[in-house]
Amino acid sequence: MSLKPFIENDPIVREADESLASLFGGELLPETSNSHLEIRVAYAKSVGIKTLQELTEAIQRYRKPVEKFAERCNKEVWRSSPRAGVGRGIFVSHLCNYLQSLEGKNSVLKFLSERNVNTISWNVDKQVEIAKEISAQFKTE
Repeated sequence: MSLKPFIENDPIVREADESLASLFGGELLPETSNSHLEIRVAYAKSVGIKTLQELTEAIQRYRKPVEKFAERCNKEVWRSSPRAGVGRGIFVSHLCNYLQSLEGKNSVLKFLSERNVNTISWNVDKQVEIAKEISAQFKTE
C-alpha cells in the first residue's frame, strides 16, 4: 500500500484528517514522516485493510462513527491536551483504533504490544466500551 501520496493528496482523507485536527485543537501538518506512515500502514493491515480502495471504502463507511469515537475518547479516556499540529493520516489511525476496539481489549493490547507499547496510560476497557456504544448507535459492526 503506497500511503504517502494517498494521504497527502486524496480529498476524502484530507477532509477526514482536517476534521480530527480541528477536534484535537490543532492544525493539520503539511507533511507526515515516513515513520508515522509506516505505523499507519501496519495499523491498517492489522484490521484487514490491505489496499487503498479498501481504505477509501472504510473511511467513507466509518467517517462519522470514528469522529464520534475520537471525540468521546479524547474527552473520557485519553484526555489529551490541544495539539499545535496533527500529522496527516491521523484519521487512518483513529479508524483502525476504532475497528480494533470493536474487536475487544485483547485486540487493542496485542497491537500495542507488537509495537512495543508496554506502558498504557489510559483505560482500554472504557475505549472498547465507547467503540461498541458508537457502533450500536451508527449500526457499523
